[in-house]
Amino acid sequence: MAMFETSSFVASATFTGAIIALVMTALMWNRRQAPGAAAVAWLMIAAAIWSGAYGIEVLLEDIDDKLLLVPLEYVGISTVPVFWFITAAHLTGRVRTVSARLLVSLLVIPTITVTLTATNGSHNLMWHDARIVGDTGSVSVIFDRGVWFWVSWVYSYLAFFGGFGFLLYRAFTETSMFRSQMIATIAAGIIPLGANLIFLTDLNPLGDFDPTPMSFAASGVIVAYGYVRHRLFELVPVALDVLVENIPDAMFVLDSEGHILDTNPAAERLALPIDGHLIGRHLCDVLPGDQSDHTICTGDPASSIEDLTLTAGDNLEVSTFSATVTELSNYGDKGAVTGRLVILRDVTDQRKASEALRRLARITTLNVITTAIVETHDVDSTMNVVTSRLADLLPADSVLGLVFDPTSGEFKVNAVAGSHNPPPIPKDSTVFDSIILNPNHETGAHNLSETGGHLDDFAYRFAAAGLYSVVGHTLRANGETYGAIVVARAKSGSLGSAEVELMNAVGASVAQAIYGAQLVENLRLINAELVETQQQAMRQERLRALGQMASGITHDINNALSPVVGFSDMLLQNSTSMDDHSKKLLQLIRLAALDISRIVERMRQLYRDRESDSLSFEPVDVRQLVRETIELTRPRWRGETETGRPIWVSTDFARVLPLIPGIDTEIREALTNLVLNAVDAMPHGGRIVIAGYTFPVPSSEGAVPNPEKVIIDVKDEGAGMSAETAQRALEPFFTTKGDSGTGLGLPMVQQVMQRHSGTVSIVPGEESGTIVRLTFPVEGPTEVLQSKSGGQPSEGAHLNVLVVDDEPMLRMVVQEMLTAEGHTVEVAPGGPEASELVTENYKAGTPFDVVVSDIEMPELNGRMLAEFIETESPDTEVILMTGWANSQLDLDSISTRVVGILSKPPRLADITALMSVVARNKAPVTRQE
Repeated sequence: MAMFETSSFVASATFTGAIIALVMTALMWNRRQAPGAAAVAWLMIAAAIWSGAYGIEVLLEDIDDKLLLVPLEYVGISTVPVFWFITAAHLTGRVRTVSARLLVSLLVIPTITVTLTATNGSHNLMWHDARIVGDTGSVSVIFDRGVWFWVSWVYSYLAFFGGFGFLLYRAFTETSMFRSQMIATIAAGIIPLGANLIFLTDLNPLGDFDPTPMSFAASGVIVAYGYVRHRLFELVPVALDVLVENIPDAMFVLDSEGHILDTNPAAERLALPIDGHLIGRHLCDVLPGDQSDHTICTGDPASSIEDLTLTAGDNLEVSTFSATVTELSNYGDKGAVTGRLVILRDVTDQRKASEALRRLARITTLNVITTAIVETHDVDSTMNVVTSRLADLLPADSVLGLVFDPTSGEFKVNAVAGSHNPPPIPKDSTVFDSIILNPNHETGAHNLSETGGHLDDFAYRFAAAGLYSVVGHTLRANGETYGAIVVARAKSGSLGSAEVELMNAVGASVAQAIYGAQLVENLRLINAELVETQQQAMRQERLRALGQMASGITHDINNALSPVVGFSDMLLQNSTSMDDHSKKLLQLIRLAALDISRIVERMRQLYRDRESDSLSFEPVDVRQLVRETIELTRPRWRGETETGRPIWVSTDFARVLPLIPGIDTEIREALTNLVLNAVDAMPHGGRIVIAGYTFPVPSSEGAVPNPEKVIIDVKDEGAGMSAETAQRALEPFFTTKGDSGTGLGLPMVQQVMQRHSGTVSIVPGEESGTIVRLTFPVEGPTEVLQSKSGGQPSEGAHLNVLVVDDEPMLRMVVQEMLTAEGHTVEVAPGGPEASELVTENYKAGTPFDVVVSDIEMPELNGRMLAEFIETESPDTEVILMTGWANSQLDLDSISTRVVGILSKPPRLADITALMSVVARNKAPVTRQE
């Protein structure tokens, strides 16, 4: 007997019970949906807590350590009876679900017990005294019980015996199979109950140790045996006297062959009138009407999901019943079917209402989708709306919208909706024709699980994604294919004729919507092209008007500038008495006047073809032009900005910078424009750097290759510009300066660079700074303005000159410049007066050596005067003055006596050169009688 009373033996047996209880907990928890299984799982958890805590306690020697585990033991001790009662109620059908209120009420006493156990030292309600008994290695605790212990004891035994009462009643009223279940459960409960009763008597073989925790090992084994052998928790008897007898649904319990084993009153009322009892007859023989074609009679009854149409009652009213078939089988061997439970529910009214609701839902769904489509005007929006709406309203696990490309014959997925993730076909994928995109003529539904493996790639990807029911609708309108809509669900066969009917209605609307959207898109493109054409025409018209305006005022502006340029040239020629500063200012005055004459000409040339000009280039020093530009723009940038921070202008030139062929005034004008733009871009101050370098750059070894290009960069530290702004900056009239800008600066720069066979580009800075880059070719045409006669001019000749111009100031300027050169000068205010003087002088034998005449004059213009001189004074040569560009005049189309063109405002150097040409060409004049 002593070996059974050792702590190690008791602990080992107790731990074994705890382990078995935990194993049963896991087993029952996996089957927790069955009636009673969850309660048994909690019962096993309580038993494991009791056994585990008690096993640890018996191994401890110190009484204080043992008492620390007693409250944990009572968590199991006080709840085991409660869960036993709930288990018995479940297994006998007395309780189907445990409400929160019932559970709380049953756990009130256990909760108080655990609380009093944990706080016993303050009230001694659970025990008055606790002491150690036994020898080392076999120490246990005995208690002098308190009042509440007996209250808890009585409550626990009432719960135990209440559960036994349920089980004993069922054991004598159920069939043999269910009786075996009840007996096994009773046996599993009697063992720990008997062990506990023995513990409270002097008959305990373990002395002062409690055998109850270790008895749970035997109880767990019995429950496991009942679970396996008698299908405990699989076939659980329901309280037919409470539930089944009063249920309105017809219930038939069948054996594996379909013969009736049991029924409820509703089933008896539904069945045909038959002599004798229904038990033993086949189900299909007792149902009203001919059910020979229904799957419940012809196929596997377990798979029956179709409604039954039965003639119920004496009035032969046709009713619709839904059939629910549940197999009754051994949980461990699903193939061993022992019976079936067939429930027939009258759903006549529900089906009628469902059909009405289905039609209403279909109409509502179609209306919602159609309304949403009307609000969209492009294909992508239409597809997005349709797919999202179908996914919500059907509902569907996955919906794809595809657009057909008639050029490639491919369908492109452009809309994806549904909860299935990832989608079976990713967005933007392309697919060719498929069985899904061409629904069959009968139902249109494709049940991929029944295709026998004959799937194309498109359909296979749905099956591979776990979507086994698919409906595809090809969108056609006006004889054209526009795309397709594909709806899919995971459940096989869940998409049927109703969904196909809805898809057909939706698809027709979508096809028309896409057709309309494409018409709208085509109209939009045509309208956009029309607007762009109109804008281009308007821009061209504005340029033409600007050119005409510039043409009209160029002549007048050049006339007004002639005194400034002419007198500046004369003063600079005789500038020996001037100081350097005054000479520099005078040079800037002259440069500014020349640049003004080019500005208007550039405006007019914005609309003129470059090829129509015959330009004259000469070597230009870019360094010198940059210095002159800085001096000309100094008044704009040398003052402080609105923030008080100044603007600096500096240069950064390569050591070697070759001359470039070009027109200095035009290049200076372009640089001035860029510097002023940079100043405007820096209202808060900063630095402007004008850099010059060649391309290709010198190598690192110091070798200097022949440069192909000269590049000038104008950099600022302004706010920068976006790539879009930089792209449009060269368009005429485009400006970001509002009313203060004209939008002509950069277009003029572009015109200058085109005339010089160069390019202008903008390197934008998104946050700060912009670089405008001018690229000039190094090699190009370099011509010196010469007369038609050619040759080197003679020096020191004094000529007899007639100056003709309708502008008095211009006549005076040219007269002064020629007189300063030592020539004899007469003037005439217009063509008629000049023709008279030419005739008179010729007849007098003193013809003019040259006539300097304005081209644009009233009555007799310069061309006409030249033709007159060619006839009346053939030895007199002609120089024409014009305020237009030299390219406007073709010497070959004018009188042969014209030896050169003098541009306004006239420059002293040009006049001197042309006079030299006339002097060299001068021949003795011989009057012919």
